[in-house]
Amino acid sequence: MRKALIGFITLSIITMLEAQNNIQNNINKEKTEIQESTEKKEIKLHTMTGIITSINKEKKTITVTSIRKKGEIINISYDGVKFKDKNNEIEGDLLKVGDKVKIKYEMKNQSPLIKKAMIIRGEVDSKILPKKEMKSSEEEKTK
Repeated sequence: MRKALIGFITLSIITMLEAQNNIQNNINKEKTEIQESTEKKEIKLHTMTGIITSINKEKKTITVTSIRKKGEIINISYDGVKFKDKNNEIEGDLLKVGDKVKIKYEMKNQSPLIKKAMIIRGEVDSKILPKKEMKSSEEEKTK
């Protein structure tokens, strides 16, 4: 009888410890899910459609002037980013001043970081290009 009572008490203690462990695991899992959902909400992608007005090949950055929001300009790194061009992917080093691009980016540590990028083919509005670059593009047309 004594062995049965000890066995019952031991089994009860083990069951309580397992239940406590399961509760703690569920609490940790819920904390992780809440933290992940909060992090996902904080990541907001911004979109800009614009024209490349300057390229710094050494720093691997481009300056894009928005064609939708007047006066909006962004300087952003293209290092390691592939730009979609129809069905092809183009390295950032092959970009040219005057290319029309659409970029989706997030702000990370107050710096823009490209998540998706594509080249848009079509006519470029010469009012957006800097005067220096307009001259070089006009010279190319006359050649």
